[in-house]
Amino acid sequence: MRKLGLSVKEAASALGVHPNHIYRLVWRGELRAARLGARLIIPRKEIERLLGVPVDLEEDAPEAPRGR
Repeated sequence: MRKLGLSVKEAASALGVHPNHIYRLVWRGELRAARLGARLIIPRKEIERLLGVPVDLEEDAPEAPRGR
């Protein structure tokens, strides 16, 4: 299943920037985010809007260890 929201770390990785830059973009209002408890979640659509292309993090993610 495709995630609808990304953590700050995942968003930074998708954009190729430091996580602090994501916080600055949110603070300046250039990137929308939602707070869920203490976590800041960036909607996937916001990253795609910023980049102008669809984001597929599954292909960049390391493969999960497989059981027997």
